[in-house]
Amino acid sequence: KRLERIIGRPGETTQTRHSYDSEPPAPAQHRTSAHEDRVIGGFRVVRKLGEGGMGVVYEAEQKHPRRSVALKVIRGGALVSPDTLKLFRREIQTLARLNHSGIAQLYEAGVTDDGMHFFAMELVRGETLSDWLRSRPKGPVTPAELKLRLGVFRRICDAVAYAHQKGVIHRDLKPGNILIPKPVEGASIQDAVPDVKVLDFGLARITDSDVQATTFVTEMGKVRGTLPYMSPEQVRGNPDEIDLRTDVYALGVMLYEMVTGKLPYDISKAQIPEAVRIICEEPPRSMTS
Repeated sequence: KRLERIIGRPGETTQTRHSYDSEPPAPAQHRTSAHEDRVIGGFRVVRKLGEGGMGVVYEAEQKHPRRSVALKVIRGGALVSPDTLKLFRREIQTLARLNHSGIAQLYEAGVTDDGMHFFAMELVRGETLSDWLRSRPKGPVTPAELKLRLGVFRRICDAVAYAHQKGVIHRDLKPGNILIPKPVEGASIQDAVPDVKVLDFGLARITDSDVQATTFVTEMGKVRGTLPYMSPEQVRGNPDEIDLRTDVYALGVMLYEMVTGKLPYDISKAQIPEAVRIICEEPPRSMTS
């Protein structure tokens, strides 16, 4: 049960817990009083977008420059644990390294006078890759549809390759952490390859030798990630084996799913130890079966 709380249940492909909602902002009269007019670090909170084990993400408004942002706030305020704060700061440090059109951009980070840690980043309106795939035409994948899906996958790979070049391993790549932004207003080419945004670098590992605080999660004996997309070295929990190939493995699982509509391993009904054994020991099922 402890392991399930950390990595999720087998077969679970939960959308990113702070997914940037595809719905438009609620009218002012419908906003909940709990968030209305709340200000965090100079950002006025509009509504809650989602939450996870480490923090809560809000849609907020920045005054200067005037724009909407995604505001992530750590749980616990001034009483946050050192380990959680280290993870949060590492996510900020990771995002600060990355400036790519396929990765949501960091705007600002800080801490309020009462000890609440936060960072503001680009607010992307759209749908996750999971939802986008579900919205595609049903039935056998046609050559034109396959070309479109491969185009989307290439955009994902471009963003991940850029992160790798900057010394960052994501470690939690999955369809729920890939966002397909809404088309620009006026764009009407239905079959054009859409843009992508890679989200949630909360588990990312920085590979530079001068950054010393990057492996404490696994050193604490915890396995982090989403099980169906985790590589054998991740589910074994050995930090020394995790490198760029961990992300490449997750990309391969996503490509398999994008092409076939299913995962390479059927672990939906397996208990955690059996799911780990299947991932580590068994070959993936045939794409044509």
